[in-house]
Amino acid sequence: MAEQQTNPIRPEESHLIYTFLYQALQDVRQDVRDLHTRMDETRRETSGQIDELAKRFDSRFGKLTATMIAMTSVIVAAIGVMASVLRP
Repeated sequence: MAEQQTNPIRPEESHLIYTFLYQALQDVRQDVRDLHTRMDETRRETSGQIDELAKRFDSRFGKLTATMIAMTSVIVAAIGVMASVLRP
């Protein structure tokens, strides 16, 4: 088999290759920074939405609890009135 001849890279070409690779690496780093920034913004927005939802749940739970206590009081009072009226 015939040996393949390799073309040596000239110094001018190697400088261009290193420059290209360096710039590509810088672009990747900037993309990663941008991605981290977007992830942080999304996390803050989601955290704010979760906090707002938790406040709404707390508010509704409080209203539901107060309503149940009031309804239980009305039922107990009605039973008490019925028991006193029906007592001979």
